[in-house]
Amino acid sequence: MPAFFINPINEEHIDLLKSLDKQNQDLRVFVSDKNSRNFIDRLPGKKAIGDITDDSHISTASEGAYCGIFFEESNKNLREIYLNAIQNSNLQRILWISKEEPRNDILEIDNLAYIKYSDENDYFDTVLNLEEVEEVREIKEVVLKKWKDEALNKHDQDQIEKTSMVQDDAMAYIYSAKFDNDNNDFSTDYFDEF
Repeated sequence: MPAFFINPINEEHIDLLKSLDKQNQDLRVFVSDKNSRNFIDRLPGKKAIGDITDDSHISTASEGAYCGIFFEESNKNLREIYLNAIQNSNLQRILWISKEEPRNDILEIDNLAYIKYSDENDYFDTVLNLEEVEEVREIKEVVLKKWKDEALNKHDQDQIEKTSMVQDDAMAYIYSAKFDNDNNDFSTDYFDEF
């Protein structure tokens, strides 16, 4: 099913998009016309180039895609633009990537996963894992499996703590789990909803 990445802005995104293109084999990209021609030419996938501040450009370019992956950079005006673009699109699943805390109107979007990251947080693997998930309610299992695999590969640590924020139906959750080497699994006692 086609994936649609909105707003690649840096070299790291080129690496992520190459992985998405290989995994999905039908990658579409909406890139701002403010980027250099050299940068745009190096992006994989079918490219739509336009005004990132115009939601109609984004929603039109998303036609036929299943999963929309929205990267929110430091420009907070993008929130309103993305919300309008999502409402005017036929996207079935949304991944929203941001450093900011989510607002309720974002979390109320059906079948949305909100990925909050920091500079140190590698969200690429999370995006690759979640892009393949049919429905958001499957995300909990995907996230826990990924964390378990990571923990089992890091034998030098006694415990690993992880946190992720996703939405399941109309309820948003912070999934937080602590890995216990004795049981080789994450304790779900740390899962809290808000």
